[in-house]
Amino acid sequence: MDVGYGTGRHAIELTKRGYSVTGIDLSESQLKRAKEKAKAANLCIDFKCQDARNLPFAGEFDVAIMLCEGGFSFMETDEMNYEILKNVTKSFKPQAKFIFTTLNGLLPLFQSVPLPQKTVPRHAETTPLI
Repeated sequence: MDVGYGTGRHAIELTKRGYSVTGIDLSESQLKRAKEKAKAANLCIDFKCQDARNLPFAGEFDVAIMLCEGGFSFMETDEMNYEILKNVTKSFKPQAKFIFTTLNGLLPLFQSVPLPQKTVPRHAETTPLI
């Protein structure tokens, strides 16, 4: 299962390599584009317009990927992110694997604010350390 497939980049590549992929994304426009790309590549991929916080699957998948944020970091709260994790893992067969990436949502904010300059007390510059 490809969670947050976007335009289908990962699902298409995995299907080309022989995997059977179900894609989940909340966006109708992404669904349309992913289907167009799969059709152009002559591939059959089960792309669904579905909210990852409320998946209808139970015990169906061996692997799930959620790459390039695929839903994570778009959520407004930790509870929403937890619902994604809970629903994806509920969809797993025993011994399934979950591969995902996520960004630090605070990094852009951190980088947008100038850091305070480290100041050294004047006496520290002239006082010998030994």
